[in-house]
Amino acid sequence: MHLIRLKTPVCFGNEEFDPVEFVCCLSAVDHKTHLKAFFNLVNMLQTKDFKEKLHQCNTSAEASRIIEMYEYEVMG
Repeated sequence: MHLIRLKTPVCFGNEEFDPVEFVCCLSAVDHKTHLKAFFNLVNMLQTKDFKEKLHQCNTSAEASRIIEMYEYEVMG
């Protein structure tokens, strides 16, 4: 799974979600193993604070730490 932050957000014509800044690319080895990780990511992206922190980060390492921190909160 890859989370990509676009330098220039893109509008897709959906008033509720535009402009899109974060894009998730998902690749799975079967129909089941990715579901928990994807579910956690969807829940994290619904958190305003999580999205703000991702928006403010400057490096992929920083983004990784933010994701890890919030993932433990979602799972706990």
